[in-house]
Amino acid sequence: MHTSILVELKKVVLLALVLLLLSTAGAIGFVRQVAAQETIYIRSDGSVDPPTAPIQREGDLYTLTDNMISDVNGIVIERDNMTLNGADYRIQGTEQAYDYHFDYRGIDISGKSNITIKNTSIKGFSFGINIDVSSHNTLFGNNITNNRYGVFLSGPSHNIVFGNNVMAKEYYGIRLANSSYNFVSENEVIRNVDAGIFLSLHSSYNIISGNYISPGGGGVWIWDSNNNSFVGNVVENVMHAIDLSRSSNNYVYYNSFMNETIHVSIRNSVDNMWDNGFEGNYWGNYTGEDTDGDGLGDTPYIIDENNQDDYPLMNFPNPQEQRQILYYDLLRKFSELLANHKNLNATYNELVSLQTTTRAQLESTMSELDFTKNLSYVFIITTIMFIASTVYLAMRRPKAKPEANAT
Repeated sequence: MHTSILVELKKVVLLALVLLLLSTAGAIGFVRQVAAQETIYIRSDGSVDPPTAPIQREGDLYTLTDNMISDVNGIVIERDNMTLNGADYRIQGTEQAYDYHFDYRGIDISGKSNITIKNTSIKGFSFGINIDVSSHNTLFGNNITNNRYGVFLSGPSHNIVFGNNVMAKEYYGIRLANSSYNFVSENEVIRNVDAGIFLSLHSSYNIISGNYISPGGGGVWIWDSNNNSFVGNVVENVMHAIDLSRSSNNYVYYNSFMNETIHVSIRNSVDNMWDNGFEGNYWGNYTGEDTDGDGLGDTPYIIDENNQDDYPLMNFPNPQEQRQILYYDLLRKFSELLANHKNLNATYNELVSLQTTTRAQLESTMSELDFTKNLSYVFIITTIMFIASTVYLAMRRPKAKPEANAT
């Protein structure tokens, strides 16, 4: 009897110990996940600061090895030519990191180039990813959600934002400010309070293509920005499909605006194109007919008295056709840029030739001037010597004696 009771007591004690160990391990794991960290820096010399940060380095490749939480900036990159692979781990901001008084960033890149950020989850910051005055960087396959701003490009150029999932909790999903020659494509930009994609402050020559924008307050806003291409995107369940303000010479075609009620706002903007001369956009509230069955509406889609889509699509474009259209459009633009490059190269060669000729002429003229100057020096010195010798000889000439008077 006592033996059986003792055995049962041992079982109870053992179970209690196991439960205690499990709860302790869980608590330790929980603390490790929620303990806030200071900002992690990838320094200009390639080192990781602090060294205990959950980042493994192999040459120019930096890989997250665990989730991290920060009260301030998450990761600040201070070097060029590198890749940060999030490996699907999360950079989590706290309530302080999200506070608009501080503008903390999940990942911050300033004045750097040739950086790739991929497979990273970023949540809870004022800015998910901030790229400032930086060029030739790539954001690929990232999950950027519940930040005040999703992706913010300020002043950079020639960056690629491709295949990301972006959701801003308060403002814009992807914003470009004074940023040109960027490629924003194949992103899913959803549930953004203001605009899904926002181009502002002289952002020009950007290509916005193949993105899915829904739902939210606005689809695409283009403000004070010219010569951009908005091609092959899907916009649905938004209050304002597209908003153009003080923006001109933008191309908007082969997009799908799915709502039955579509709000397009155009203010102080001229010469924007709503088709490419062959095909326009699909408008969910277009009521025209296609009597010849060519897939295009017989009548234009009227936006306002100065803007219309002359070739409205009758059917929702399939993604493969969108990509083909985009490919040929990019090829055309590349050919134009190549032609401009050749023209610039020819102009450069002409300037170099002119500079060489001008330099030779200048050297010849300077040589002539040097010869004339030297000749002038010889003439002046000769003249001085002549005058000096003349005066000297005159002073050395004996004076004539006066003749005696006759007595």
